[in-house]
Amino acid sequence: MELAKLLAKLQAEVDIEESRKQLLTIKMENDKQNATAAGEAEGLRRASSVGQFLATLKPDLPESKERLAAYRFLAGQEVSTQRSSPPPARTWAAARRASSSPPMT
Repeated sequence: MELAKLLAKLQAEVDIEESRKQLLTIKMENDKQNATAAGEAEGLRRASSVGQFLATLKPDLPESKERLAAYRFLAGQEVSTQRSSPPPARTWAAARRASSSPPMT
């Protein structure tokens, strides 16, 4: 009789551990899906920001290579890597025009 109770208790503990394993597996899959979705959303925000930045610069820098170089330069200058907004395109273009003007005497 004691052996039957001990076996039943042991089986119950095994069942509990199997349930925990299943829950952890499900949680791991959910966490992975959430991380993937967050990464995709960040990628879309970044792509939208880059597109807006390049479109804003188009009147001032008709060459796409120049616009891309401007974005890369300003993105490299960002202090915080947490930000996802584009660098200020009009400010950069104005500074570039000012630096390319002949010096005032």
